[in-house]
Amino acid sequence: MSTPLDGYSDDDSDLDAASLRVLFRDTTPVGVAPAPAAGIPYSPAFVTVLGIVRAAAAADEASPRALLATAAALVRHNAADYSELKFTFRVGLSAEKNYQVWHHRRLIAAKASTAAVEADYAAAFHAADSKNYHAWAHRQWAAAHWAVDPAGEVAYAAALLSDDVKDNRSAWAYLLWWARLADAPTRVAVVADVAALVAEAPAARLPPVMLGRLRSLE
Repeated sequence: MSTPLDGYSDDDSDLDAASLRVLFRDTTPVGVAPAPAAGIPYSPAFVTVLGIVRAAAAADEASPRALLATAAALVRHNAADYSELKFTFRVGLSAEKNYQVWHHRRLIAAKASTAAVEADYAAAFHAADSKNYHAWAHRQWAAAHWAVDPAGEVAYAAALLSDDVKDNRSAWAYLLWWARLADAPTRVAVVADVAALVAEAPAARLPPVMLGRLRSLE
């Protein structure tokens, strides 16, 4: 079945103003209001792309082509427009396990976000589903991209294990990954904390196995 995005992708070749104008042929771009003094001489391409993004936002359009326009606005024209991150969050909430949406978020985040913002973004999805693999993978990418302190990631995974130590394999895997990179005091502390959680779930098969792997890192 054909879609409005047939022939398009979110790589740089499809982010030019001419391509987007064809894709949004049914949309009237919202122009930039002229400044009373010392106006900025925006390029025609900038005016077109940002106008399309504004029109999509005004229409509350959360569609694949709107995501593509968002990428164009950030990657080619305005990497400091943080409002586009909010747009991807709204779209992501309705497609929380869509690979393309997560990839798109990563593309934009690398240009215009921070480690803290992306950690909160992943946490928002974990609040609804602590096993959401996409959110764990996104958080891991962000933590590595901005070289965060492993201790914080270890603490985050341990906290989510406290809600489901029996069967949250994603949290266990994340904890083991960052524990390998953490310093010795951090590993010793988390082993003690997690051992206490495992002791409360004696009948579960997974926790003792994962705890053994964690202890092997000490």
